Amino acid sequence: MNDTCWGMYDARAMHALMVQAGEHLTGRKITVRARPSCMKGARGSAHPMPDGSAVVDIDPDLDQRTAYEVFLHELAHVRLDYQAVPTAIMANLAPGTLAPDMDKIKSKPYQAKEGRMWEQSRRWDQWAEANQWRVIYPTGDVILDRLQALKMMPIYRKGE
Repeated sequence: MNDTCWGMYDARAMHALMVQAGEHLTGRKITVRARPSCMKGARGSAHPMPDGSAVVDIDPDLDQRTAYEVFLHELAHVRLDYQAVPTAIMANLAPGTLAPDMDKIKSKPYQAKEGRMWEQSRRWDQWAEANQWRVIYPTGDVILDRLQALKMMPIYRKGE
């Protein structure tokens, strides 16, 4: 994790907290990678895996705040838009391999779905901001403390 530019003193701590918060918020095993997305121009991507887990790629050149926001957005895809896949091909593509389908990206359904994902990520961040005081070991770093708070957020899943 030393190759990240997430603008902080301890990228390893941020990575560990991303994994923990991500698994808590989504109910799935999450692998977080500091690497560019396979989709050209994307700041992050989420890849469902055959075993029910997910791989989340976050561009290592992002500043800490943007990396956090993109991470929450990708988690929203894992939580709300997860579709099982037969192979891990997408997660194994090299960064920048795929060109975006601009017609799809500009479509109303796609934009509506992306809007829902950004709204979910904003709700998670608002909860984290309001509950940072609950963090047992505050770091003084706003993003790290919000990730810690998200690990305590009440989550309701079907069947619970």
